[in-house]
Amino acid sequence: MKVKRKIGKKVYIIASFLYLGVLLISYIVSDRVINNREVFSNSRVESYLNTALNDLGYDFKAEQEKLKWLSFYVASTGFNPKSFLLASDELLDGVKGSSNFQFAPNGIVTVTNPHVSDQRAYIDLFSDPNRREDALYAKNNKTMYVSGPLQLYQGGLAFILRNPVFSLHRTHKFLGFVIYVSDISDSTVFSRIRELTQYGYTVSLTTQYKQQEKNQILSTVDLKKDDYLFSIKKTFYNSTWTMKIYSADRMNDYQSLVLYIVLLVDICIGVCLLLTLKFFEHYRNIHNERLLDYLTGLGNRKALDVELHREFESKRDFSFVYIDLNDFKFVNDTYGHEIGDSLLRQFSTRLNRYIWSHKLGMAFRVGGDEFNLIVSAKFDEEFIRRGLDDLCKLPFQLDDVLYHLTISCGYAKRYPSDETIEQVIRRADDDMYRMKAIKKRPMTDAFSTTI
Repeated sequence: MKVKRKIGKKVYIIASFLYLGVLLISYIVSDRVINNREVFSNSRVESYLNTALNDLGYDFKAEQEKLKWLSFYVASTGFNPKSFLLASDELLDGVKGSSNFQFAPNGIVTVTNPHVSDQRAYIDLFSDPNRREDALYAKNNKTMYVSGPLQLYQGGLAFILRNPVFSLHRTHKFLGFVIYVSDISDSTVFSRIRELTQYGYTVSLTTQYKQQEKNQILSTVDLKKDDYLFSIKKTFYNSTWTMKIYSADRMNDYQSLVLYIVLLVDICIGVCLLLTLKFFEHYRNIHNERLLDYLTGLGNRKALDVELHREFESKRDFSFVYIDLNDFKFVNDTYGHEIGDSLLRQFSTRLNRYIWSHKLGMAFRVGGDEFNLIVSAKFDEEFIRRGLDDLCKLPFQLDDVLYHLTISCGYAKRYPSDETIEQVIRRADDDMYRMKAIKKRPMTDAFSTTI
C-alpha cells in the first residue's frame, strides 16, 4: 500500500502542475485580451495603417517605373504582342494574386501576362462605360492614369495603371495601352484593415481622382458621418485615398466573449481533471483492496490465483517459487507483531526490487511469512535460488537489533504434462519444506549483532 500511495501523490502533483499551467496560459490570454485597447490605441492604429500605406506607396512607385520601361520597350520594338510578352516576362518576379500586365492595341485588351482565363478581362476600353472616361483622359493627356481600387472581373481588389503608348516618330500616333493590374487584396494595408475590423473597428475608404469620388465601405456597419476617431490621407499618383477609422465599441463584446470562453474552458478542464483524479483514486482503492496485500503492497492470494491461471491457460512455460521466512514465528513471539510486520515490509521491498531489476516476473505475499513468485522460464533454478539467498546476505534492522534472516525456497517448473496448476504448486511446496529442513538452525545465530 505504501508504494501505491506514493504513486497517487505523484499523480496529484503532476495534475496540480498541469492545472497551474492551464491557469497561467489563461491568465496570459486574458491579460492580452484585456489590454487590447492599449495595444490598439488611436495613435497605434494610425501608425499601424500609415506604415502599411507607405509600403503600398513604395510598391506603387516601383510598379509605375516597371510600366514606363515596358511601354518604352514595346513602343521601340514595333508595339507587337511578341515583344510585349518577352519584356513583361522579365517583370513577373514578385507579381501576386490576380496581378497581370495587359497589352491593348488601340485600347482593346488582347494579351495578358500571366494569362487571364476570364474572357471579361479582354475588353475595349473605349467602349466599356466603366473604363471609357479614364482611357480617354489618359490618351488625350498623354499621361499614365491610375484608377482604383476597383473590383476585378476575375476577383480581387486592384489598382489599374494605364499608360498610353505613342509611336516614337514625329507623328506620335496613338498605338494603344500597356496596362498593369496591381492586385492589392492581400497587401499589408488591407490585411491590417481586416485585422482591425476583427477587433470591432470600422474603416471607410474614399478614393478621389479627377475630381470624382468613389466610396467603398470596408465594414458593413452603419456609420455616423462625423463620428470617426481620425482620418488618414495618402496620394498615389493621380489618386487620393482618405481612410476614416470609426470607434471600436464592439471590442468590449469581443473581450467579454474571450474572457467567458477562457473561464469556461478553465472550469471544464478543472472539473474533468478532478473527476479523472477521483476515478483514478477510486479505481486504485478497489484495485488495492482486491489484488494487493495491505501490508507489503505486493500482490495478494487473489492476485496470485488470477495470474497463475492466466499463465497456465496461455500454455507458456514458467516457474513457480514458494518462499518461507525461517523462524518468523519466533520474531513475532519475541519482539511483537510490529517488529514482525517491519521485517515483512523490509523483505518485501528487497524482493520487489530484485524482481523488477532482473525482470523476473511477479511477486506475491499469500499470508503470514509466505511469498510466491511467478518467474519467466528463461531463468533457471540455480539463478533464482542464488538471487534469493543474496537478498538475505545483509541483516535487517529490527528496532535496536540486526536480524540475519534465512529463507527456504521451493522451486517447480511447469511441465507440458501438468494437467492442473495445483500440480505445480504442490511440487514447489514440497521442495520448500525439503529446503526448510536442510536450513534449520539455532535461533542464537539469528541475532549476531546488537545495536
